[in-house]
Order: sequence, then C-alpha cells, then structure tokens
Amino acid sequence: MKRKQLLSGILGILLVFGVLVCTACPNINTVNVDNENNNSTTISVVGATAQSSSSIRISWDAVSGATSYKVYRSTSADGPYIQVGSTITTLSYTDTGLSQSTTYYYKISAVTSAGESEQSSFVSETTSAYGVPSGISAAAQSSSSIRISWNAVSGATSYRVYRSASESGTYIRVGSSSTITTPSYTDTGLSSNTTYYYKVSAVTGARESEQSSSVSVTTSVYGVPSVPSGVTAAAQSSSSILISWNAVSGAASYRVYRSASESGTYQVGSSSTITTPSYTDTGLSAGTTYYYKVSAVNSAGESEQSSYTSATTTSDASSGGGTTQQEGVYIGIISFAGTANDLTGGGPVFLDAAGKTSLLSKLNADYTIASQGGTALFYSVHRALANLKSRDAQYPANLDSVNLITFTDGLDNGSTGMSAVAPIEGRIFTSDTEYTAYLSREIASRTIGGKPITAYSVGVMGSDVSDTAKFQNDLANIASPGKSQSLTDFGSLQTTFQNIADSLQITHRSTTFTMKTTLLPSGTKVRMTFDVTGTNPSASSKYIEGTITATVTGNNPTYTFGNITYAGGLSSAQGAGPITGSRNSSEVNFTFTSVTNYDPSTDKSKAKQWIMGPDSSAWQVNSEYDVGGETDTQIEKRSSIIYLVLDSSRSLSTAQIGQIRSAAADFINSLYNQLNGGNTGNGTTTAPSAPTGVTASAASSSSITVSWNSVSGASSYRVYRSTSSSGTYSQVTSTSATSYTDTGLPLGTTYYYKVSAYNSYVESSKSSYAYATTNSSSSGSAGSASSNPITLSSSTQLSGTVSSSSPAVWYRISVPSSSGYYLSGLDRAYSSSYTSNVSFEIYNSGLTLIATLDGNTASSHPFSSSGTYYIKVVPYNEYTSNYGTYFISFLYK
Repeated sequence: MKRKQLLSGILGILLVFGVLVCTACPNINTVNVDNENNNSTTISVVGATAQSSSSIRISWDAVSGATSYKVYRSTSADGPYIQVGSTITTLSYTDTGLSQSTTYYYKISAVTSAGESEQSSFVSETTSAYGVPSGISAAAQSSSSIRISWNAVSGATSYRVYRSASESGTYIRVGSSSTITTPSYTDTGLSSNTTYYYKVSAVTGARESEQSSSVSVTTSVYGVPSVPSGVTAAAQSSSSILISWNAVSGAASYRVYRSASESGTYQVGSSSTITTPSYTDTGLSAGTTYYYKVSAVNSAGESEQSSYTSATTTSDASSGGGTTQQEGVYIGIISFAGTANDLTGGGPVFLDAAGKTSLLSKLNADYTIASQGGTALFYSVHRALANLKSRDAQYPANLDSVNLITFTDGLDNGSTGMSAVAPIEGRIFTSDTEYTAYLSREIASRTIGGKPITAYSVGVMGSDVSDTAKFQNDLANIASPGKSQSLTDFGSLQTTFQNIADSLQITHRSTTFTMKTTLLPSGTKVRMTFDVTGTNPSASSKYIEGTITATVTGNNPTYTFGNITYAGGLSSAQGAGPITGSRNSSEVNFTFTSVTNYDPSTDKSKAKQWIMGPDSSAWQVNSEYDVGGETDTQIEKRSSIIYLVLDSSRSLSTAQIGQIRSAAADFINSLYNQLNGGNTGNGTTTAPSAPTGVTASAASSSSITVSWNSVSGASSYRVYRSTSSSGTYSQVTSTSATSYTDTGLPLGTTYYYKVSAYNSYVESSKSSYAYATTNSSSSGSAGSASSNPITLSSSTQLSGTVSSSSPAVWYRISVPSSSGYYLSGLDRAYSSSYTSNVSFEIYNSGLTLIATLDGNTASSHPFSSSGTYYIKVVPYNEYTSNYGTYFISFLYK
C-alpha cells in the first residue's frame, strides 16, 4: 500500500514539473484542453457526407468551453492533414472545390481560452461521381404549365427540380411528391403570363448534386386558341387522306373532325392526341370523298372548328387506279422560328404556272418574321423529312432527285423542347446532340421514292451568335457531305441559291447530230469538219471522221460507219462505232447521240462534208451534203422533289427577311425557267452565243470590274474566275447585268475571267478570257488599305501620282526583320517652278505618326523593329495644285 502511494506521489511530482516546464514555454499552444475536472477533452465527430461531386459536409458534437473549431483535411488516413476554412463557430463545415469521385479524410480540434485541443480521430468520405445537370431549357406549355428539360446525367437515379419567382430568390423544390427519373418535368398550376426560374439537381442514392444554373420562361397569355387556318386535305392512297393546317399559337393539341358530306355531322376522326399540325386519316373507302374540319385545344379550352376542306381517296390499286403524281418538279416551303410552319400545307406544290404563282404568293404573304423567339432549326428539318416520307408512295415514277435546302442565321435553341411538346414521327429527344445525330443519320440513309436525299444547308451567322464552330457544325449535321456553306453576308444568298438551282439538273440537255450521206461505196472515208472555210479539210482541227462499209444482201444493202475518230474535243456516245445507218431513198443517216463540245449556234453554219473514195488519196467536198437540219438538242425533263426550310426568327430584320424571300423566289423562278423558259414547243432549244467584248480592269486594290457585250436572247450571265489563263475557272456570280465587280480580292494579284450567257434554259460556251491585276496600293484611308500587307525585300518598289484632286495613297507594309530596312530613292518629279510636289508620312501599326519625310531632300527612314507599318503619300502642302509623281524603293543595311 505504501509502495502505491509512493508511485502516486512521484507521478504527481512529475505532472507538476511538466506543467511548470510548459508554462516556461509559452510558444507551444497545441496542448490538451482540460475541463474543470482536469480530464483531457475528447471531440466526437458525427460524420461526413458528400453534398455533390465537389463538396463534403463534416459535423461534430459540441465541446464544453470551446469558442471555435478547426477542420483539417488529407487525401490519406495517415496525413499530412492541412487546415481548411477559417474560424468555425458552428458544429459543421462544408468543404468545397473538391475533385469528383475522390476520398478525403478529416480531423477536428476544439479551441478554448487555454488553447487548441488534440485532433480527433479521422473520418472519411468520397465525393460524388456524378456532375450537375447541364443543357437546362424551359418552354411554356400553356398559360398554366411549363416543361423543363435537361441533359441526362450518367449514373443519376433521379432528379430534383427547384422553382423561384426571381433569378436570385429562394428556390423551392417542385414535384417532390413523385420521383423524377427522366430528364424532363412539367410544372403545372402556374399563373398565366408570369415568369418563373428553375434549377435542377441530380440524385444518386442519398447524394444530391449541386443545383444547375437557372433558366427562366414565361407562361402563355393565351386563352382559348384561335381557329386553325390553311386547312388542306390530300389523298395519300385508296384508304388514307392527309389533313394539314397552319400551327396555332398557344395550342397544345388539335382535333380533327370528319363528315361524309359538306353539311353533314362532323365527328372526331381520332381518339389520340394530335400535337402536330397534320394528321393522316386511315381505314377509308377507296374512291370516296371525305370532308374535314379542325379545332385547336389548350388548357383554356377548344377553339371553334375551321372551315371545311375535302379530298377523295384514290381508286383501289387492284382496279387499275394509281397514286403516283404527275411527272415534274414539286416544291415545299417551311418557315420556322420556335415552331415549323408549312407554308404549302404540309406537302410540296407542283411547279407549273399555277403552282409557281401559288408558291410566290405564299412567300410574299406568309413568310414574315415569326412571333416566337428562338430557332427550332433541327425540328424544322425533321418536319421536312417527315413530310417527304409521308408521301413516299405517290411520287412520280421518273423521280430523279430529292432535295432539302435549309437556311438559318442562328444556333438551334428550341428543337429538343419542341420534340417533347409536339413529337414528329413520335420521336422525343433529350438533347440537341442526340437530335443532330438522328438527323444526320436520316439524311444519309433515308430514301424517298427510292431516291437518296441530297441536303444543302446555308447559313449567315447572326449578330447574336458567337460560337462559330457550333454554327458551322450544326450546318454540317443537316447537310449531305460537302453541301453546307457558311456565308459572310445576306447579299451572297441570292447567288448561292442560284448555284444550287443550277446544280439540281432538273433538265438534261442532250445534243444529237445526224450525218447524211449519199449511197457511197464500201471503203469510202467521210470527214465532217466544223471549222474550215476554205478548200482544204486537212486544215481542220475540229472534225468527225470514219469509213463507210456497205453490205449487200439481195436488194437491201446496209450501211455502217466505223473506225470513227474525233478531233477538237468532240465525242459521242457511239465512240469508234460502228453506227448502223438508216436508209431513206438515196440517202443514209448516221446518228450520233450525246455529242459533246458541239455548239449548234456556230459549228452548224461551218459544217462541211468531205469524201475520199476507196481508190483515191485526195479529199473532195460532197456538194450533195445538206446542212439544213442535222443537229437537234433534246431536252429531258426530270422529276424532282425540293423542300425549302427558311429561318424566320425575330433576330432577323425586315430587310433580311426580304433578302431571304427574294433569294427563295428567284430560286423558284429559276427552276420554272429551266423547265419552261427555253422550250420552243417541240422539245428543242438553242443555247445563246458566248458573250463578246469581255474586258477586266482593276477597280481598287481589292476589286476588279468585268464587262461584256449584251447577248441576244440571254436572260442572265455567269462570271467565272481563275488564277491562271489555263487554270480551272470557278463560277463567282450569276447576274442579269452586263458587268460585275468582283470584290474581296488581295492586293496586287492577277485574276482571269470568262463569261457565259444563259437563256433560263441552256448555257452558252464560255467567252475568251480577260484579265486584270488589283492595284498595288489603296487610296483614300488607312482603313481601305489591303488586309494583305506588302512584305519588304530589297526588290520592293512603289510608285504613283497624287495631287490635290486625287486622294492620298496608303500602303500597308510588313517589315520582316528587327532592323535594317529603310526607305530610299524618294525620286520626285520636278516642275520648272517647284522643287517637289509630294510628302511621305510613316505610321506604326496603331496609325500613330512616327515620321514625315519631306520630298525636298533625299530623306530616309529606318524601321527600328519588325512589324506592320503604313506609308501615306500626299501632295506637298505648299504646292497642292500640282501633281506629284513618286518612286519609293527599299534597301537593307
């Protein structure tokens, strides 16, 4: 017992000594904090919970006497632990800015007036592996409901939607009574014409992600919707009729009513909800007329029924009836902004005279800036594809091409939401990426009437679009490979649409040439020349030559023309032959089809026939040859389906809508003229002559003006450009004028031009070329100087003339090295009265004047560093009434 007391006394002494030693070391404050009973404080950590993919919340029990707490974090249980946060006076702390799917370890200490306690044992937690929902969008469904959509989050088991009356207000969870497992939610029971704000989070097990950024939308102000207009009906088969109408603002759905007579009882034709402005009524009787009316429905009620329309189903196919349409070209137009509005009632219009008038009327009257904001680009393209497919069985038997042409000025921001509100072909998409992938596949694989779709997309990036890459990618996704174009301005749209119209080839021009001969003996050579005016056929460089073979069987000899050769670019489908002749009394006709490089307007008048008998070595002209009607151009009209899908959002101005309307109208007129404009009534037409008098001259340092003589019968002209006289000439414009200024060209560059004439049906051959070089300087202002600077070398020379009546001349130069180049040889023209008439001003790239060189002395100016400079040449101030001729060279020290 005494031994235990002794040990206890020793420990007590050591404890006292220890306390005294600690008191002598005041810099050490990380000691155990004793309570009033002298027992070491223990901190009890309740736990740690992941709040999101980047935050964890740690909580603990209160410590008696503690004034604050410190939280320490580590990425391993063994540390080291680093303090996070500042002074913490509550019993929890949320650690943010963490890495996704990462385990963190935490310890807690308490701080009292006596110092900081030891750290607690650690607790660990792992941040969520799932992110915050993205791509949030919202669309008003009615005056009392809004649909919110977002991109699906990988691994999320459900979602939570929060709503607020203001962007920075308190967001309250909605839809909490049921679990939201799909990336969309419709919020109902709202006030009309009221703006609501939404955020969305993703939930995985017990963990919820952070809330997304907010999105806002205003509920509709509509009451009962308006009566549908533009209601049309068209037979699809012997048992179905397609009814179409214009979309009604504020309508959530539609009802279609059917009757057996105009004044009969109209009953609902479908028990299913119709959310798109079209409906196919099936199970009908063949050869029967049906009458239809349509109403619009929303949460406020149903509109009155429209005026009636009617259609008659086709005869039953088994009785010999058919469903195919008349051969020719059909055009449909869809205008879109927020929705897709079929200007042609859901189907393409036949392009005859009446059809052209109807299409142009619809453009002028119905193609306007839409009341809805936003661009439903993908949804509108989908509508066009669906309309094409719905008529698949009734297109012309000789259908040659199916074409989709789209124009937009903005990024899509409404199609995904629209697909949920009014699904097309029953398809709902959860993201724009999913939608574009679907459209791209459909364009590449879907066939219409057995023909593939060729899709063109044209865009002018509007002022509200900053993502150039996405804009161009969207255009590419709704076009066939290589058929998308991003234009710089609306002025280019007309030429672009014209080029597309030309490329559709809805007509095929085939030249047939018939060579007539007398009944010549076997072995006779015949040469047709098209460029010889004299008596020597050997001088010809453009001819067709071959040998006659006569085969006598009884009293009916047959003639063939073989061993055929072509010169001067001529060719035909018959190749080297032999061609069997068609005998007519004392003549034989040999027909060449698909003849190329034969111009009837010039070659026909020069045509001569030469013969060389089997026992002769000399050519003689065949005086009995008649050149009267040996050529004919056959025009084959092809059937085509064409859909125009045109943007009409509020981001477009009235003037821009007018430019789009004009380009579309010219497109329709061009196709109509291809089919009818050059037809002489007997299936033949003659190309106009090639333009003459073609000249080219520099208009500035970035433009060249091309002019030519008017051609009789031409309705327009096409200008082609090349960088060399013998290079490839590419079309740059189509115009009805006899001149064209080619702009946006680099300074001091030579271009070559050819021009063809077009009579709305057939194009002439190209003219001989003319060329010009853009100016090597830019007059007027520094802003008009070429964007392509002149890179200096010791051979660089600049010259010209200025006067008070001519503006100053600017040069933009690029100095390639840090030093060494300077102006030299400022040669001036001297008059009898004045020493000099020019001055030179040097500006840096910021257009700050850094030197003025007086033309009275042989001044020079070294360039102290590489970069861009401007040289301004002006009339010498003292003698502004005189011309000054200058010459500048550059030397390298």
